[in-house]
Amino acid sequence: MAITYTEKDVLQELNDFLTKQPLELLYTERFINYTGKTRDTQKYYSEIICEELIKKDVINKLIQIHEIHRENSYKVASHFNGGCPQTDTNRKEEILAKGYFLEKTCFDKLGKVIDFQVPLKNKQDDKAGKIDLITYNENSNDVFLVELKALNSAESLLRAALEISIYYEQLKKDKFLNDYSEVFKGKVSEQNIKKAVLLIQDSKIANEAQDENRPKLRELLKSLDVSVEITDKTPLVDSLNKSDACKQADAMAEDFEKASRT
Repeated sequence: MAITYTEKDVLQELNDFLTKQPLELLYTERFINYTGKTRDTQKYYSEIICEELIKKDVINKLIQIHEIHRENSYKVASHFNGGCPQTDTNRKEEILAKGYFLEKTCFDKLGKVIDFQVPLKNKQDDKAGKIDLITYNENSNDVFLVELKALNSAESLLRAALEISIYYEQLKKDKFLNDYSEVFKGKVSEQNIKKAVLLIQDSKIANEAQDENRPKLRELLKSLDVSVEITDKTPLVDSLNKSDACKQADAMAEDFEKASRT
């Protein structure tokens, strides 16, 4: 039987975190990923958390998160110099992201995928992950930092939105624009860098995004300026089997990344 919590329990966990932990770790906390409703007030966990985050003005406090001054390029060499998407991973989002990149998928609002798994860290102990996808809409000249969730993802929309919002603050935007200058050709400014969550149609998290009974979640997404796109496009992942040459290229790229973090 699933464990359920009271509204007081959830608020206690959230406020304990806010008083004791750095804000850049918020999306990693287990209570951010709670799904379902409290056992006493029958409110969605996410609605309780969103309301409290709004009340405490946490959205505006996110801008206090420091940029990570990454010395190496955000563009991983193997993505553009003969490296191949891997399929020998258990991370569904990583497989999906690499498939979208290989096929140069174009989404309605987000535009065309131009990179995937973009690293934010400068050194190993930096508290940051990788941006799942970078997309570019040539019509609007908007660039989207995208948090991607696979069809079977058990994560909450709240977690996804907070994660990409924190990554946005950690990104050194002038360097990012310079590293991708060949793509943007001077048409993109820092104001064009946006945040988004990409969901697969009919997934649990996509259904959550379409649930009209979550007004506080919608309010938080608007405050964070995070776009949500739901797609039925899926790459031909089964076609991404790799040759020995591809595996060698990926191994070299991995060695390069390890060396860059030391």
